[in-house]
Amino acid sequence: MSGVSGEGGDYDVAVIGYGPTGVTAANLLGAMGLRVVVLERDAEIYTRARAISTDEEVMRI
Repeated sequence: MSGVSGEGGDYDVAVIGYGPTGVTAANLLGAMGLRVVVLERDAEIYTRARAISTDEEVMRI
């Protein structure tokens, strides 16, 4: 498996975007023992909700 190299070291996975999906992906991959880096273009926290629905699968994760 090839990885991603950056200023902070080597990573197994790069997640692009720190919205609801990016946060979930980074968390699940990190819990599996992978070295994850997350890249987000916005320096500030987005103040409005981005998730539009919640179902049993989302609650399980």
